[in-house]
Amino acid sequence: MKFTVEKSVLLPALSQAAKVAGNKLLPVLDDFYFNTDSTGLTIVAGNGEVTLLSRIWADDMAVITYGKATIPAKKLHEIVNKLPDGKIEFETKGLKTVVKGGKSKTDFAGQDPEMYPEFPGPHTKPIKIRGEDFKDIVKRTKYAVAVKENSPILLGVKFDLRGPKLT
Repeated sequence: MKFTVEKSVLLPALSQAAKVAGNKLLPVLDDFYFNTDSTGLTIVAGNGEVTLLSRIWADDMAVITYGKATIPAKKLHEIVNKLPDGKIEFETKGLKTVVKGGKSKTDFAGQDPEMYPEFPGPHTKPIKIRGEDFKDIVKRTKYAVAVKENSPILLGVKFDLRGPKLT
C-alpha cells in the first residue's frame, strides 16, 4: 500500500477514529485499519463495542498502490498531529508502515490486517426474521455468553449474515 494525502485532510479523520480505538482483550483494536482501493482510503477504528469508519475519497489524495495495513492508532495520531502542514506519504511493506512528512520519517510495526475483525458497513441491509425463530436462536446460544464484565467482548452473541444465511 502506498499513498499520499494532505495533513489537513487526514488529521480530522484520524482525530475522530482515535477516540474509539483500543481494547485490552483484542490488541489489534489498538490499531487503525487502513484499506486503500480505487475509491480512496478507508480508516476503521473500534474498541469491541463502538466502531468508527472514516473515508478519504480518491479525489482528495493520491493512491499509488492498493493494500491493507494496521497502524498503532494513538501513536500515529500523535505523530501526524506534530507533522508540518503538507503532504504525508504512507508506504507499507509486509507489516511495517513508513510515514513521511516534512523532514520526519517514522516506522510503525503493525499487525496482520486479516486479524482485524470485520464490522458491518454503513450500507448493511436489514433482515426480517420471525420472532419465534429469533427467540429460539437466543435460547440456544445464551449459555455461551459471559456473565462477568471482565470479559466485555464475550458479553454478546455474534450474528453473521452472508447472503440469505444467518449464523
